[in-house]
Amino acid sequence: MSTQLSPPDRVAALLSGLIGKPIGVRVAPTKTASLPTALAIAVYGGEGQAAGAWLCDMASASSLAAALSLLPPAVAKEAVSAGKLDEPLLENLREIFNVGARLFQSDRHVSLKGVFLPGQALPAPVTNLLKSTKRAEFEVGVPGYANGRTWLLLP
Repeated sequence: MSTQLSPPDRVAALLSGLIGKPIGVRVAPTKTASLPTALAIAVYGGEGQAAGAWLCDMASASSLAAALSLLPPAVAKEAVSAGKLDEPLLENLREIFNVGARLFQSDRHVSLKGVFLPGQALPAPVTNLLKSTKRAEFEVGVPGYANGRTWLLLP
């Protein structure tokens, strides 16, 4: 079972490899007291157990998703203003989250179990996972796009 959170350089390597350009990921210098309400949430599991969650604020979710298929920064900015991801951005974010299962791999296979967007009802197990204190918070910088925050959580 995974017992350690991925360090920022591992997250940066995964994102940079996917997007094809250097993505800056660093430990957030100040931690948020509570998670924002507008989050894109990926939940991972393996062998019938929760493995963790990857959360992105709307700035990081839209910037990463737009950069994956070279959509203009204005598209990402519009998604943040609207508070939702249109289908091309959503498909791209799901792909990023799918590959993100690697961040939670250890001695068992882990896969993406669900993606939740702002405004969607969260099942009780996901709500409970979001209360975890095993949390890493990062700032994410996508060249040419807005910077944002992302969190990795372990159960």
